[in-house]
Amino acid sequence: MDMVSGEATLLFRLALDGKGGATAQPCELGDGTLWEHGALNWEPHGDAQPRAAHTVESALLEPMRSKETRARFEALGDEALLILKVPNLNAGAEPGEVVSLRVWTDGKSVLTYERVPIKAVRRVQERLELGRGPKKAGDLLSALCLSATESISLMIAGLQSDANDLEDLIDEEAEGEEIRELIARLRRLGLHYRRHLGAMRLAIDELVAEGFPWLNHTNRLGFSEAGERIARMLDELEALGERLQIQREALMGAAQDELNRNMYRLSVVAAIFLPLSFVTGLLGINVGGMPGAEDGLAFWWVTGGLMACGVALVVWLRKAGWF
Repeated sequence: MDMVSGEATLLFRLALDGKGGATAQPCELGDGTLWEHGALNWEPHGDAQPRAAHTVESALLEPMRSKETRARFEALGDEALLILKVPNLNAGAEPGEVVSLRVWTDGKSVLTYERVPIKAVRRVQERLELGRGPKKAGDLLSALCLSATESISLMIAGLQSDANDLEDLIDEEAEGEEIRELIARLRRLGLHYRRHLGAMRLAIDELVAEGFPWLNHTNRLGFSEAGERIARMLDELEALGERLQIQREALMGAAQDELNRNMYRLSVVAAIFLPLSFVTGLLGINVGGMPGAEDGLAFWWVTGGLMACGVALVVWLRKAGWF
């Protein structure tokens, strides 16, 4: 099986025609832009077949192939390495799972890696097939960043939808445990995405600040748009976190109010039965001289007295505003 740079299975190789389209490029490229996309430790499905790889030699490729990566940017001369974190939108993916989109370019060739299929890459590939895709390496890098933010925005929209469902559950007075688990899950996911988005924004800013000669004004506008999207998503996640905190506090407040109401009811019942219990306890002592011990009607007199005392206590507590 042929491998890209001896490490990844080649999924496709496209030569950008400079007009928004691309063609398959089986051989060395001249002055145009070559895009190679490979899969790290992932077998392509369907009709994707491995093909001969274009050799790329760079010291930046080693960290690009690392198993564990974070969103970051590195530069070496005119070469750039950009690692983006995007949500895994494939069927069966774990909630909140993010994967790395690894991008290397020297302004002429672009090499991208994935470990699982990434829809952000497929989106750019489809635009090329329609003739509305990037024209050069800088355009391709910018398009990948924008496409990655589109995927992230879908996940954040899903979190916001779950938060709306959470409010419906609270209005419907669903089980408190179910609501607490949903709040905890949404808060974890929100913090998870915020951490990756913050690192991505920093990496994109560092890329723009590097001042590569193969980046034009349009590319910088694209990166700026990606940065603005990330900033908006960070604000949305922060607002979502505050919203969840308010809902959590409301849920805890409702639970505390319910507990207080139950304790209050128990206090009322105790206030009624405490004097009655004192009398019955006093009459239950096993000593001589107990009044009425030889009277056959004494039990009924005591019972009636206790009932009258209980009714009197209920009336008094009612007038006192206890219930």
